[in-house]
Amino acid sequence: MPRASDKVPHRTSGRSFGKPLWEYSSIEQFVRAMICVLETHKFLSDNGIVLGDISAGNILIGVKYADEDRVSEEYPVEDTRAFSTDFDLPSVPLLLERDRSEQTQTKARSGDGMTGTATFMSQRVLYAAIKQMHIVRTTEDDLESFGWVVFYAVYRHALQDEEGLERMKTQLAKIKTTHSRTDTTVRQEFQDEFDSIFSATSIRDLHSKRAGPLGKHFHDLFPHLWAYTLNCDADGYGRPLAGLLLVLWAFLKSFQVSNEPYKLSDDPLLAEWEADYGQYAPRVVVGKNDHSKPSQTDVLSMLDRAMRQIAEIKASLANDMSE
Repeated sequence: MPRASDKVPHRTSGRSFGKPLWEYSSIEQFVRAMICVLETHKFLSDNGIVLGDISAGNILIGVKYADEDRVSEEYPVEDTRAFSTDFDLPSVPLLLERDRSEQTQTKARSGDGMTGTATFMSQRVLYAAIKQMHIVRTTEDDLESFGWVVFYAVYRHALQDEEGLERMKTQLAKIKTTHSRTDTTVRQEFQDEFDSIFSATSIRDLHSKRAGPLGKHFHDLFPHLWAYTLNCDADGYGRPLAGLLLVLWAFLKSFQVSNEPYKLSDDPLLAEWEADYGQYAPRVVVGKNDHSKPSQTDVLSMLDRAMRQIAEIKASLANDMSE
């Protein structure tokens, strides 16, 4: 006899307020926000809980309301806070595995297969949905979703950043690419690039769209995003963001199987990211399943590196102003 469900519908209210992740007011705020949610995710994971529905829309950057008119106010960037919402799909994989061993499954259950926000699902979960396979989601699936969330948030922010897009044009002109077309605006090309990885007509289409790009160089595949991150901030804060995205792309590839490792650019701008990149490239080898599993520590190390570079830029700017 099937085990009775222990799921009880509930609603939780709180006093936290937030704005969409992609509406970050600075790159530092964005990086700090991602550190907040990754640290929380690590705590849950360490206690055997998998969220199962990581999406950009479910992550908010904290704001406060200072008056009765409900006008929001930013926290100081050093006190950035962020939180996840929509906790309707968390699971404890060990319990799900136990349940599966006691039941003959003929249909997908909540927590298996196709539940959650498809746009940010891991390739493994998308494939399971296509094949109507019953799987138990893991921390690694959540981490891959976080990777897609970061790319999505930067794209969405860029499409609203008029000044950043204008500065991007100079860098983009230096890149020889067939992606650029004279009959469209830079904004439209940027939108097309975004759609090429995040817009799909079906789960199968989304899985297929990602399978190909995951075998290509980041800055060749996403020339507009690459150019934007290098030029989005007049003070140079885009540099840490560019390095973060490059290594994060290698991290996303570490969940896949490829015939040869992805090779890092020789651009000296990215030299400081060599060590982090080297952790993931060796994992991308056909038939090799003995590598260590990606973890929150991996992603947090990338974010910490970005924060160190941001701190260095801030110190340099402060020093220039004092002279």
